[in-house]
Amino acid sequence: MNTITSGFCGALSPYQQAIVTAERLEPGLPVFTNVACWNLHGPLDLTAFQLAFADLVDRHDAFAMHLRSVNGALKPEFAASVTASVNSVKIAGETLDLQNKALEQAITNIALTPIDLTDNALWRARLFRHRTQHHVFCLSMHHLICDEKSFQIIGRDLHAFYQKHTRQMAPDLPEIGDFSGYLAGQKSRQTTARVTPSAPAWPMPQTTGLPADRATQTVRITKKIATRILAEIRKTAQASNVAPVTVWAASYQLLLARFCDQADPCISVSIPDRPTQAVQSIVGPMLHSFDLTSDITEHGQFNSLMAAAQSSLSDCKTSAPYTPNLSKATISYHDATDLDDFAGQDGRLRFEMRPPPQRPMSADLHLGIRHIDDGAEVVFEARKALFSHDLLETIADAYKRILHQITDDPNVALTRLSLCNEAETTRQALKILASEQTPTSRAEHLEHDPLVAIWAEILHPAVPTESSDFFGLGGTSLSAVRMITRVEKQFQCAVSMVEFLSDARLSTLRAQIDRALPNRSVAERSAQHLVKLSAGDDALPPLICLPGVTGDIAWADQLITNWGGKNTVYGLSFERQGDPDWFPNDLNALIDDFLTDLKTAFPDQPIDLAGFSLGGSLAHALAAGISRAGLRIGKVFILDTSSDFLNFAPLKDHDPTHILSHTRSLVLHHEYTPITADIHYVRCLRDFAFPTARMAADWQHLTHGQLFIYNLDTHHANAIHAPWIGRIEQIIRADKHSSVSPDKILPGTPNSSIYNTRLMARRAARIGDLTSAIELFEPLLASFEVAPEWLIVSLIRLYDRLDQPQKAHALVKDTPANAATPLIWYELSLILKDRKNQIACLTNLMTASGPRMVGGIKLVKTLWKNGQRKRARDLAAQIYASPPARSAGAMCQSFILNMQGDTAGAAEWALRAVQDPECAMRYFPTAAQQMINCGELDTARTIITLGLRLFPQSGRLLTVQKLLEDAENAKPVPIADAPAPVP
Repeated sequence: MNTITSGFCGALSPYQQAIVTAERLEPGLPVFTNVACWNLHGPLDLTAFQLAFADLVDRHDAFAMHLRSVNGALKPEFAASVTASVNSVKIAGETLDLQNKALEQAITNIALTPIDLTDNALWRARLFRHRTQHHVFCLSMHHLICDEKSFQIIGRDLHAFYQKHTRQMAPDLPEIGDFSGYLAGQKSRQTTARVTPSAPAWPMPQTTGLPADRATQTVRITKKIATRILAEIRKTAQASNVAPVTVWAASYQLLLARFCDQADPCISVSIPDRPTQAVQSIVGPMLHSFDLTSDITEHGQFNSLMAAAQSSLSDCKTSAPYTPNLSKATISYHDATDLDDFAGQDGRLRFEMRPPPQRPMSADLHLGIRHIDDGAEVVFEARKALFSHDLLETIADAYKRILHQITDDPNVALTRLSLCNEAETTRQALKILASEQTPTSRAEHLEHDPLVAIWAEILHPAVPTESSDFFGLGGTSLSAVRMITRVEKQFQCAVSMVEFLSDARLSTLRAQIDRALPNRSVAERSAQHLVKLSAGDDALPPLICLPGVTGDIAWADQLITNWGGKNTVYGLSFERQGDPDWFPNDLNALIDDFLTDLKTAFPDQPIDLAGFSLGGSLAHALAAGISRAGLRIGKVFILDTSSDFLNFAPLKDHDPTHILSHTRSLVLHHEYTPITADIHYVRCLRDFAFPTARMAADWQHLTHGQLFIYNLDTHHANAIHAPWIGRIEQIIRADKHSSVSPDKILPGTPNSSIYNTRLMARRAARIGDLTSAIELFEPLLASFEVAPEWLIVSLIRLYDRLDQPQKAHALVKDTPANAATPLIWYELSLILKDRKNQIACLTNLMTASGPRMVGGIKLVKTLWKNGQRKRARDLAAQIYASPPARSAGAMCQSFILNMQGDTAGAAEWALRAVQDPECAMRYFPTAAQQMINCGELDTARTIITLGLRLFPQSGRLLTVQKLLEDAENAKPVPIADAPAPVP
């Protein structure tokens, strides 16, 4: 029993008043029910645990607090006695998995059960018996009597009292204050509480509460702030004579204003609330909340914004407290000293705090900041109904980026702060441009111009004119997406985001709509996958661009930028309207969907098709479907795509969750048939599948028309970027103004015997009968004077699946030398396990590839790892001396210097590699990853920035960028633990 002098004790603190008001806005939802759980590992003495909990309740008077209504006002009352009981429950379930699920469900139910403010106790305690040696203690407390720090105090004290009753150890606990005394010292502030939310700044329903299932669905992102940045934040604060919390708050305010269209967060600060040891040990909410407001547009530099934030905080401390509501974002800043971890010893009971369960949120977006041993953590949590995981990740990255930029230069102009990565297409959307306003009334615009009405709604309260720039009126990348979505729905036409970002004026957007509307038929509007990319002459065949491995048509943006033809350009993508997560599981079904769109939109017109990489395979498959459907097919442009003959063997490690693996599987399971149209094939000469003339000629088997071959002396991914995309545009346009002659013209030669044999072998391989596939293919070797590349590669891959590498090796030995192409040698190098034969195959690969030195990087690394270091150095120099392979040679030099421990030299050569005009896209992430591994983080940042500028849609570069950020935030490796350089 806990005995306390009963009676009223002053008034609720300002923070508690805010909690009560906010809870009234969420009737029936446990938005302020805080839950903490501890794993108890080891034998539990239940009697001792009950006594320990009674001691805990007796020590902390917050457990005795409840509310009483006095003259219409809620007052805190502390009970004279409290029954400190823990309800014990055994978790049921036949299996451990079922028990775990039942336990998680029980904890979730506690977190989602509101604690009535009129109850005599504002807490609940449960003890779950999971297994004999594992119990879980769960404590739920209303936020009126606890905060984040409180659970650390409770865990420490409970463990100390348990040791007292089991080991007769006097608890070594600090002097304790009391929560009732803390409240008695609060100065009462007479305020009028808000009981209805103000107009929300973010999209949400105009109600006083949200359904429980929506309110409890949250997303959470944690970002680590390195010690270096934390020190810089303190320096920035000292230079401006403010507390560090002002820097955090001003950065958050800037983020909300620029990224989320909201400028006034609520900030909860723990700085002044636990100044002494006694107060630090009190269980109860030790926070003050303030409404931090400031007009971002009034400040040109960050230090000016920071001064305004400091002034706003000072004003709040002497005025009425802030009352949170549904439309606000909140920030909590905790820098009170964290308690040491506690645990049992000598095999006795060990306490371990579990992650907090899911709970509802009282705000739309919450940022928590707490200090840790090697820096700080920022945790963004948001309502799932309003923020997706990816969006919250972007916002968290943007906040972290702001902190990096302002600590580099506290005087930085706000217009220069970049919230998104430079390579994203949204980077232009964050420019602040000048725009003029006219005195025309808002009502007049809204009544007569729906486009202006949409802008005015998104940019509230700005009213645009024809010369207004969207971002000059305060628009952001996110609001631009919302605006374009509204425009497309309102006007039933597609709007090019790329074109809009390049010129974000109202007049140019209106011109886009005007161009699209006259040429936009009802049939086109009903299409699920078809999107108009560029308007043109409808009398000419439309050009349809096919998607890449990710299902989008981003590569076509580069084509449209250079487009000089008169044809209307469309795109077909995997994403269906209203179902962005849709992804095909059957290529035939996808082609049928595409055909439905084309038959509806173009029933009487010939159709030209163009596809890059995977899109080339889709273009061929769609061309066959167009002919079967009775439509007219024009030209088919296939941009650097392996023929279906080469894509034969089933994948060794198919991962259906990986996009590239999944789309390759789609192609392999599709049965191609020859088409009637001519194929215009663009072949890149640099190491994408190590192309040879014969690989291009394989397309002869898949057309009854002619095969036109155009050579580009560049890498696969580079082809769709400047300057090569201009030549591709001329090849596709092929009018009198851009006549481009093919490098070679071959007749189509479909061979039904070969095709049918291959089809039977493929079907056998698909069901796992690899032996039958080999038995069908091996006799074909004798029917060719020079065996085709596709046949040898298919057999090598089949032998590999059956673990017969020596048969694959013998296959090449028995084949004429001129049949061994770079791709064949490469395939052999993958399946031969001994280093000697690997080196021999890679050497033959380089010899067959000629001056381009294909495969040189892998050979240099293999030689080095095999101890042939002089040969590796000589080969690296030889590769670098060949102009077509200069960037690969520089990569080899960087690798060797890194292995020798010369990281500075490795960085210099890595930069030389990526600065070569002909550097392959894949070298950028490889070089950046190597620089991260050897600690040259600044060089890695430079490489990534350069790469994203050239290849903004590179997923690998974005992945390496995240690795770099993790490395920048990581704790430095002690010198003694650093890897020794290789001599």
